[in-house]
Amino acid sequence: LILESTKDAYFREITDAANHVVKGDRSVIVFFDDNPTLQDYASSAYYAKLVNKAILDETMSHEEKDYIVKKAATSGQVTLTTAIFGRGTDFQCYDEEVLKKGGVHIIQTFLSESKMEEIQIQGRTARQGAEGTYSMVLCEEHLKKMTKDITAESARRLTKTELYNRLDKSRQLYHEQACTFVEESLKSNEEFHKLTHKCFDALLSGNRELAFESGQSLWCK
Repeated sequence: LILESTKDAYFREITDAANHVVKGDRSVIVFFDDNPTLQDYASSAYYAKLVNKAILDETMSHEEKDYIVKKAATSGQVTLTTAIFGRGTDFQCYDEEVLKKGGVHIIQTFLSESKMEEIQIQGRTARQGAEGTYSMVLCEEHLKKMTKDITAESARRLTKTELYNRLDKSRQLYHEQACTFVEESLKSNEEFHKLTHKCFDALLSGNRELAFESGQSLWCK
C-alpha cells in the first residue's frame, strides 16, 4: 500500500511497480477507478515506459475484450483496465512461467467505496486456485471525497496496516453517511409526493382552503 501526494508521483509509482513485477516474468493487471483516469494515465509519459501493454475498456468489441483478457495473464504483459472488469471477469492464467514465479499481480490504483468491490478485484489474482499477489497505489487527491485527514505526509508515519485500517474506517463512515443521505432523500421525496397529491386532490374537489394550505407546505419544502 503506497499513498502518493501528486499525480506525477502516483503515475510514476504505478509504472515502477508494474515494470518491477514483469521483470520477474510475471504479468500485471492495473485497475483504475474509471475510464477518464485510465486515459489520463495512458496519455502521460509514464505509459510509454511500459513495454508489453494493453488497454481493456468497455468501448471495445466482444472479440477485442476476449483477446486482451486471455493475453492478460501471460509473462511480461501489463494490462490496464477499469473497476468494472474487476467484477466477474475471468483472467485465467495458463502460462506456466507466470504460475511458477507467483502468478498474476494486481495493482489497484484507487480506494473502492465498497469493500466488496475491493475483494472482487483482489480475486482476479488467483483464479481457480492459482497463486497471485495484490498491491494498492493511491493518490492523495482521489481520497478527498472520503477523507481529508489522511495525506501522503501523514501516511509516512504509519505502518501499511495502520494506514489501511484508517482508510477502511474512513470508507465505512463515508458509506454510512451516503446511505443516510439516500434514506433521508427518499423520505423527503415521499413526503413531497404525498403533499402534491393532497394539493391537487383539494383543487379538484374545490377545497380552496386545503389546496392553499397544502401548496404552502410544498413551497416550504
